[in-house]
Amino acid sequence: MSFLIADKIDENDYVTGSFMCGAFAEELHNNAEAAGIRAAWVSVYFEGESAGHALNAFYTTDRGLVYVDCIGKTAQDNTESVGMNSTSPEGLEVYGKAGSRDKVAYVAVGKELGLVSLNVASCPQYGCYEDYVQRKASFEASLNDYNQEVQDYNSEVAAFNEWVAGEVFIEGTSDAARAHQWSEELGQEKDRLTALSETLDTEGKSLGAFWQPLGIVSKVGIYW
Repeated sequence: MSFLIADKIDENDYVTGSFMCGAFAEELHNNAEAAGIRAAWVSVYFEGESAGHALNAFYTTDRGLVYVDCIGKTAQDNTESVGMNSTSPEGLEVYGKAGSRDKVAYVAVGKELGLVSLNVASCPQYGCYEDYVQRKASFEASLNDYNQEVQDYNSEVAAFNEWVAGEVFIEGTSDAARAHQWSEELGQEKDRLTALSETLDTEGKSLGAFWQPLGIVSKVGIYW
C-alpha cells in the first residue's frame, strides 16, 4: 500500500500507440522490484474483444493475491464516472471524483473486470467487489430520491415565499396560523434533508471514485 501510494506511475498520461496499459504495468512492475517488492505483470483477455488489458499483481502475506491497476488518464477517459450531484439545501456535492488512479482490480474468469479505488477497497476477493457494486447502486438510488425531495422542498419554499410576499399577518388570524405552521414544517423538512445530505455525503466519500468495469474476463496470464 505504501509503495503504491508513493509511486506516481498513475499520474502519467495514457497515450495510444506509445504508452498504453502494458507500459504502465511494466513500469510499475520494475519500480516495485527496484523497491524490493515482488510483482507480476498480468494480461487479461475479454470475451468478444480483440484488445485485452494489462495490470499487475502482488502476492501479500495478509491478503493473498491482489491485482492492481494504475493506468493513467486517457485523452478521452471513459473509465471514471464523475458528477454524481447532490443538490442540498446549502449547495452542491459531487461524488465519484478520483484523487488517485490507483485501483484494486477484481479479476475472475467469466465475470466483469471490476475496479475499486485503492483507498476504499475493503479486500481483494471478488465477493468484496460484488458487495461494493451493490453499495454503489443503493447509494445512487438514494441520491436520486434525495435530489427529487430537495427539488420538491425548493418548490414548496418558493410557493411559501410567494404567498407571504408583501403580506402583513395579524396574530390570531387563520392566515397567521397557517404561515407559522407552514414555516415550521419547512424548517423541519430542511433539518431532515440536511441530516440525510450528511449521511449521503459520508457514504458517497466512502465509495471513492466510480470506475467503469472493463469487460467479461475470458483468460488471465500472470507473469512473475
